[in-house]
Amino acid sequence: MDHGAHGTMPDGMNMNMTSEAGFCGPANTNMLHSVQSILFARTPCLIFLFEGWVMDSAGLVILGMFGCWVLAFIVAALESAKGLLSSRTATYGTMFVKTFLGYFLMLLAMTFSVELMLFAALGLVCGHATVKEYIIPLCGGLETEAPDDVEMKPPDPDFDYHAQNA
Repeated sequence: MDHGAHGTMPDGMNMNMTSEAGFCGPANTNMLHSVQSILFARTPCLIFLFEGWVMDSAGLVILGMFGCWVLAFIVAALESAKGLLSSRTATYGTMFVKTFLGYFLMLLAMTFSVELMLFAALGLVCGHATVKEYIIPLCGGLETEAPDDVEMKPPDPDFDYHAQNA
């Protein structure tokens, strides 16, 4: 009984899970076993966050690096801009988005790809620098003084802090 060439299905689908050009292989993975390059070493094809997003060519790896940079840029920009937000809802919403995207960024760093970790770090630095150097000055800076409705007074020297905790 002949099933065609070993490693392929009758419709030509590659069952060996390697890329057509031999860029990566022999399987797909979402994490390498040690820190290594996915552009310059033959590694398993990396999955970029979701099962169908396999970086199995140099172009897709470069696209993944750019996507990692954008994700890190957004996380750092949201963190750096938190002083510009005035409403409590905007603050909590931003915190949710930053945390949610931060977990995806952590998953990308956990692939152990040198390129993805490098672009994550670059994105964090660029996001922070962009907000601190360009956005905040454009918005008139951050308030460093207390709002008018909050009375700031020094702590009471006669208050017994130890009795409060007992």
